[in-house]
Amino acid sequence: MNITIIISSLTLGLTFFACSNSQTKNNLAEKDSSSLEKKVARKDVKLKVTIDTLYKLLDKSKQLDTFEFSNWEPFLFIKTGNFLSQTKKNAILVSCPNDSTYSVELYTELANYWKKNDEIELLDAFPVQFDLDFEDYNFDGQIDIYLQISVSNGYALSRGHLLTIDPKTKKIQTHPETRALSNMRTDPMSKTVISEDVMWSDEYGFQGVCDLKNKWVEGKLKIVKRECPSKNPKGYQ
Repeated sequence: MNITIIISSLTLGLTFFACSNSQTKNNLAEKDSSSLEKKVARKDVKLKVTIDTLYKLLDKSKQLDTFEFSNWEPFLFIKTGNFLSQTKKNAILVSCPNDSTYSVELYTELANYWKKNDEIELLDAFPVQFDLDFEDYNFDGQIDIYLQISVSNGYALSRGHLLTIDPKTKKIQTHPETRALSNMRTDPMSKTVISEDVMWSDEYGFQGVCDLKNKWVEGKLKIVKRECPSKNPKGYQ
């Protein structure tokens, strides 16, 4: 029977192993996760969660259609399944090597083993507002990754890292130019990425929301048009 496992918010006092354990990463098939599985099944048992836990769960997830696990401290996240492709099973691992940056690893399942496609580090992190979205942001037929860093109060503006994936090599490409864009959504018909910006007046406060149309130019998103409400009260900045 296929099983979906979601485990979240485990509060544990732990040792966070560094992400540079290459032997652990490159020999996932040799790991024995049976003891871990038994502990996960027993809710009354506290788990010792470290970075090594992600690789044990990654190995175990080969038996499942979908799998998801998250832990707050230390921050660890794993998701497996067909979220990047309908024909290939993928896995994404996110961890915090330190208090302020994320490490992201991307895998594809091939012949019952996990092949690492790419790994990127030193992405600004804020785990309290961590979230992931999967969409084809650059319209090349490959689902990409949006990793949220923050959401503002009031009118919610989500900002984060846009990570596009090369359809052939499956390598990750970062897009620092999108860090200032908020609430990104795609318009496949016009092949534009729409983002939002709040109109604000010192005198009148919140005035409305502008839509910013962004086009891909030489692999980067550039603002090509800004559409705001036509009537702006005096004092709009």
